[in-house]
Amino acid sequence: MENNNMTTDLEQMRQQMETLKTKLDEQQIINDKLLKQSMKSKMNWIRNYILIELFAMLPFIGIACASMQSDLHFSWWSYSALMLLILVDVLLDYRVNVTALKESDYEKDNLVETVKKLAKMKHQRWLQTVIGLPLGLLILGWMGTEIYLHASHTAENNMFLTVMLISCSIGFCIGLAIGLTILHKMQKTNDELISQMKEITQEP
Repeated sequence: MENNNMTTDLEQMRQQMETLKTKLDEQQIINDKLLKQSMKSKMNWIRNYILIELFAMLPFIGIACASMQSDLHFSWWSYSALMLLILVDVLLDYRVNVTALKESDYEKDNLVETVKKLAKMKHQRWLQTVIGLPLGLLILGWMGTEIYLHASHTAENNMFLTVMLISCSIGFCIGLAIGLTILHKMQKTNDELISQMKEITQEP
């Protein structure tokens, strides 16, 4: 009788342990899903920004510059060079920030490699900025020179050119400040993810 009670108690304990293990496994799956969702959501704003660049900002700049060409008399060559630079920059943005990470990169087993990808992404962003910014200034200088050389230098036109130069300089400085702020925010997002992933991979 006593043996039967002991067997029953052991069976109950075994069932309780199985139930507890099942609940812990389910909790771990939920935690992993929440972690994966959290990491992906941190990168979502970057993806959305790049898509806005590609489908809204790029066409707007192209149309705006083309509509001013006949009035400002810069060449289609300089216009094409500017648009090509912007297109390449946006496509590189898409490649570096969107296609570089896959769904599987957020899995716990792949986090070490994902940390390396995020660090590489940061380096590529800076490299893109260091190369793209001087090229952009060079092309804008080319366009500005063409505008100046083709303008009729009356007092009225000289005043217009001065106002346009000041306005473009202010606009460029504002755009540069916004761009660098966004770049800083992107780099900070990567740093936060790298820190989070390193904590996870170093868990005992």
